Amino acid sequence: MEALKEFANVTFTREQWIYIVPGVLMLIDFLSGFLNAWKRNEIKSSKMREGFIKKCGETLGILVVEILRVSMGLNKGFVIAASTYIILMELISICENLDKIGVPVPSFIKKALKSAHEKIQNDPNNLGKEDEDGNR
Repeated sequence: MEALKEFANVTFTREQWIYIVPGVLMLIDFLSGFLNAWKRNEIKSSKMREGFIKKCGETLGILVVEILRVSMGLNKGFVIAASTYIILMELISICENLDKIGVPVPSFIKKALKSAHEKIQNDPNNLGKEDEDGNR
């Protein structure tokens, strides 16, 4: 019982969340994609393999950026940018899968995610910078 209490009391630092959130969202996206395929009777091992390989590639992308950051003494901004981009891609994909499954996703959420994704694609240098009011 004590081990369970210790497990439940695990806390993560802010830096660890940069890696945890994309990983959790990748898993949720994979599962929501599977549910979507299952609902439509379109489960194919080749599609699952492609999705898994994509998730592995995204994970490797974050890992490469982290290795470059550490080895070149760069700031955390590069890792945050890579993680944020993957987080947005995963959230968009999860929303699309939920929509296809039949779970209503408010259009303002979809629009906000796509807008943020486009903003990062068009000007990644502004990621994490504060405006004049101190907002990010």
